[in-house]
Amino acid sequence: MIKRRDFIKQSLQATGALALGVAWSSCAQPKKISGTIGTPNYKIGHMLRNFSLPQTNEIIKTDCVVIGGGVSGLAASRKLKQLNIDHVLLELENKAGGNAQAGSTSVGAYPFGAHYVTVPTLHDKEYLDFLQSCKLITSFEKGLPVLNDYHVCFDLKERLYIHGQWQEGLLPLQGLSKQELAGIQRFEEQTHYYKNYTGKDGLPAFTLPLAYSSRDPELLQLDAVSFAAWLQSKNIHGKALYWYLNYCMADDYGGTIDTVSAWAGLHYFASHQAKAFNVDEDAVLTWPEGNNWLVQHLKQQAGANIKTGQLVYQVEEKSNALHLRVFDIEAANWVLYETQHIISCVPQFVNQHMLQGIDRKVNTQAYTYAPWVVANAVVDTDAMHGFGVELAWDNVIYDNDSLGYVHAKHQQLAQRSVNGKSNITYYKPLVKQEAKAARESTMKTTYQQWYDTIVADLKIPHPQIESNLHQLDVWLWGHGMIRPSVGFINRPTAKLDKQSYRHRIHFAHTDLVGISVFEEGFYSGTQAALQVLQA
Repeated sequence: MIKRRDFIKQSLQATGALALGVAWSSCAQPKKISGTIGTPNYKIGHMLRNFSLPQTNEIIKTDCVVIGGGVSGLAASRKLKQLNIDHVLLELENKAGGNAQAGSTSVGAYPFGAHYVTVPTLHDKEYLDFLQSCKLITSFEKGLPVLNDYHVCFDLKERLYIHGQWQEGLLPLQGLSKQELAGIQRFEEQTHYYKNYTGKDGLPAFTLPLAYSSRDPELLQLDAVSFAAWLQSKNIHGKALYWYLNYCMADDYGGTIDTVSAWAGLHYFASHQAKAFNVDEDAVLTWPEGNNWLVQHLKQQAGANIKTGQLVYQVEEKSNALHLRVFDIEAANWVLYETQHIISCVPQFVNQHMLQGIDRKVNTQAYTYAPWVVANAVVDTDAMHGFGVELAWDNVIYDNDSLGYVHAKHQQLAQRSVNGKSNITYYKPLVKQEAKAARESTMKTTYQQWYDTIVADLKIPHPQIESNLHQLDVWLWGHGMIRPSVGFINRPTAKLDKQSYRHRIHFAHTDLVGISVFEEGFYSGTQAALQVLQA
């Protein structure tokens, strides 16, 4: 789903860039290390270049078509099945999952993207029901969920490499001046204030899903300034704190304190007020394959209505139905879908071209998508431990452009080491360049260049990493996630962007709300399915 030359050319960049998945191709490897690099699915472009729309012999009728098989699309399909609404889900890639894809090596599974969820709030009953169906919530005690310990990340959760050694926790506190410590204290006071603040509409200032966050105008004013400007207005300063805050903004938003709004920055810290009966509020649920574990449960509950390798080229409104021109990539033929409803779970820049002729005006220039690089390395486990601090789930390097690496071990002890080896997954959001320029340079970078960049970062805490490295696979996300830039959350057109078109085309991608997390995708997809029922 994209645009031709315009659609085709972008489609191909977006195939690896859309956060929908990419094809893989082998490249010449350095030394004796095996590995691959993710590349756009150029075969689609070769098949569709300079074509004209043919007459379609095959016509498929259904009540609803879901376009896009990320979390929101799968959640929509799951709910439509529960509602007994006949439908089909069409996904461009050869497997569903969006930016929660996963891969595997001889050691086990690893994530290509999203890799954890936080303690759930009690706002979204549908989400709580889903977590119970996955046995992530085993029961409720005193009104609070009891989370399955097997899936909760255990200690050591986080460590930071700083001043030549590992420390437990990510906020650097050693050797700070009184002024820097005072700045950290002021920041903690502010986040505590907003965590407990209720807007004039009676809703919490910040929570998940965003639909349950306050729309108090006083709070929404925070969206009009950058996080950095807000920090300065509160006399909150300090190199160590600013590094930590930039790390957090890159981790969740693919941005920095200068590019992300104060509303989004505060949401990161103040929205984690959810409580569970048996774990702390900052606990995370995680798996070796990351959020693909949740995706597999969504797919099972959505049923057999998922079709992959489907390129939705054009949507047309007819007097009594909606028509979708779809190219079946594997069968190499065109299909016409006739339906009463569409749930579009693809980014807005894709909708802009796919829905040509549909009178829906969205300013796609307001949407910024963060490019990412993710790499998985097979390493000797013993080489990854530090002096006095064991290998953690999240391992971060101070004052480095990357986010470090994740070792998704938790309670699954078999994942900790297989024949003395482990998977570690490296994350690098490209935040220093303007997003489009970063995206273009990313796609031109060779495997060898990525190898050199990634190994150089890993050498900082692990100087002997190359002699303990057995495989390195690189995955490129050109449009990894929406970035909640200044003014985006409270943009004047936000409500119109989300609005269904004539109660027939419903929109559910997380770029509409500005925060790309599993909980938002699940909520958006489920709500879109309920809109179909109501219509």
